[in-house]
Amino acid sequence: MQPYYRALAEEYGFRHRAIRTDYRFDSPEQAETLCRNFFGDELGDRIREERLTIVPECTGIWWRRKGNSAV
Repeated sequence: MQPYYRALAEEYGFRHRAIRTDYRFDSPEQAETLCRNFFGDELGDRIREERLTIVPECTGIWWRRKGNSAV
């Protein structure tokens, strides 16, 4: 994905920002079950071992103002 992101910024004039969009669960067991099913065993194991109820996540926001480089 890095070449794509680089092109958005350098060739097409997009700006970007990452915002925190953490997942919050009622219990470590709920977090483990749902995240393991979606993200796999590595994250599921970490959640179980650390008893996490908040799982860190970031979302990328990309924008470009009218008049920037042509697409």
